Amino acid sequence: MTEHPTLFFLLSLAAGVGYSLHNVLLVPFARSMDGLSITVYRNLSFLITLSPLLFLAGFDGIGDTLLYWPYLIGAGITGASGYLFLLESQKYIPVGIATVIASTM
Repeated sequence: MTEHPTLFFLLSLAAGVGYSLHNVLLVPFARSMDGLSITVYRNLSFLITLSPLLFLAGFDGIGDTLLYWPYLIGAGITGASGYLFLLESQKYIPVGIATVIASTM
């Protein structure tokens, strides 16, 4: 497989900019709505948009991951609770500070 470091860095930059833009655009909702509702909507949208990728894995690939479901569920709960805390902190402090605090934990 050939390496494309330029493409890697461009995709990394695009992902970072997209994540920052996502947080900034989500702040008005975080300040007006319940953080738990936003977290549930966000995770459901991830589930809906990423579930077609399961068709690429095949049944054998999905079956191989059954051993890791407890870890995946634990990681999902940890990520959702961390995002909930981030949204709650964005209600009271600026976006950049809240994001730095959340990323250091």
